[in-house]
Amino acid sequence: MRKRILKKQYRGSHIFWAVCFFLSILITKADAALVADEVLVVYNKSNPHSKAIAEYYTHKRGVPEKNIFELDVNPPLADSISRDNYDLKIARPIRERLERFDPNENIRCILLTYGVPYKVGSSTPTAEQTQQANSLTKQASEITARMNHFLPQIEKLGQDPRGTIPPVAFSPLSRTAILKYIQAQMDSAKKRMSKLPEGQLKEIHSGMYGKINDELFAAGGLFARLSMLNVQIDAFSGKETSASVDSELSMVMFSEYMFYRWQPNGLKGDGFGVDNLTKMVCRLDGPDPNKIMATIDKSIAAEESGLMGVAYFDSRGLKKDFQMGSFGYFDNSVRKVADITRAAGIATIEEKTEPLFLPGQCPRTALYCGWYSVKKYVDAFDFVDGAIGYHIASWEAIDIHDANSTQWCPAMLERGISATFGAVAEPYLQAFPEPDKFFAEILNGACLVEAYYKTNPFNSWQMILIGDPLYRPYKNMQKSNIKM
Repeated sequence: MRKRILKKQYRGSHIFWAVCFFLSILITKADAALVADEVLVVYNKSNPHSKAIAEYYTHKRGVPEKNIFELDVNPPLADSISRDNYDLKIARPIRERLERFDPNENIRCILLTYGVPYKVGSSTPTAEQTQQANSLTKQASEITARMNHFLPQIEKLGQDPRGTIPPVAFSPLSRTAILKYIQAQMDSAKKRMSKLPEGQLKEIHSGMYGKINDELFAAGGLFARLSMLNVQIDAFSGKETSASVDSELSMVMFSEYMFYRWQPNGLKGDGFGVDNLTKMVCRLDGPDPNKIMATIDKSIAAEESGLMGVAYFDSRGLKKDFQMGSFGYFDNSVRKVADITRAAGIATIEEKTEPLFLPGQCPRTALYCGWYSVKKYVDAFDFVDGAIGYHIASWEAIDIHDANSTQWCPAMLERGISATFGAVAEPYLQAFPEPDKFFAEILNGACLVEAYYKTNPFNSWQMILIGDPLYRPYKNMQKSNIKM
């Protein structure tokens, strides 16, 4: 299976002292607040704006000059980079820089600037991987054929145990379609069967239902085997192996791991006290280099005075759901944020129905979270200096350099928001930080990048965080009313 190139975390004669040093700081600094000398500021030397932003940020935030790092990436402002060039021109130089032994240095955060690409392409399968994918596809086809055999029988379950229902004609389903279809049909069958008299139910369970359930869903059954084969085939074929540059860089110090989809974020939750390999990654980026510079000043000013303004939260009125990652779960999380900000003494306004806030309806916006309008920004907000917010929807950070984009990330950045995040490709809902947890971290005094990484589920995936990583808008807030 295609894996990322094996990289040793610490190489050369200094390995022993490097390990000792990092073990010592693991206890004393891993869970401490991020400080300026722990940030590596990265720019693209072929883009003059990139260097100017990097130098301006280090000056304003007191980042040591030795923490400025130059990449050589062409063209000067490319959104995307191939997988091979990412490894060669971004990951390898940064890894080598991080591997330099310096007993006085502990880089925990990588800050990328305008000009560094933010999307990395899919992996290209090798001849060997293609051969493996073909072999696995043959196995999957055989299992799929066996599963198709059960479709007419599943359709009858719970209708008539005597089997007098006319046969149903089925067209064979593909290896990917059949899993979803069978699961839906089995769920429907269970609902039908729950209404049957006990005698008929026992008859069905001891007969066809039991046989189908054993072969399809028992440990090592056809359903689990085909699910695993589909994952392996997709991974070998290069499907869903693209990512954001930023999310991939979070794992730049790791040894080999699969490209396919995502990897768990080791810093989520309590990981700050355990994981010393994952790097927090953020970027200063957007449609206009001058506005990026201004954002640095706005964040620092808001941090000094305290972020002032109104919190706006736009839920959809969905039924509360306790299943993590579901629509109802996230909608409830948006509603819970409003309770948290009110308890913290912040003026809070909610929209609790399917429609979104209307244009001009959100003056003095300091905090925002809502959904769901895909790539259709609604100009409802007048962002105060230092404002933080995000919109839960797919593909909202595909074109962050386009000032005319209707995607939420570039549109909000163009209109003055100081910090936001979004996805450069389909991320799936569960890839977003849960709103109540993210904003609770912010209100508890965490800086932007720490709040994000404490609540971000995945790395090596599609999300990017944009803003000043050190920005702490509520560092002086009374914490007694803020519940995590």
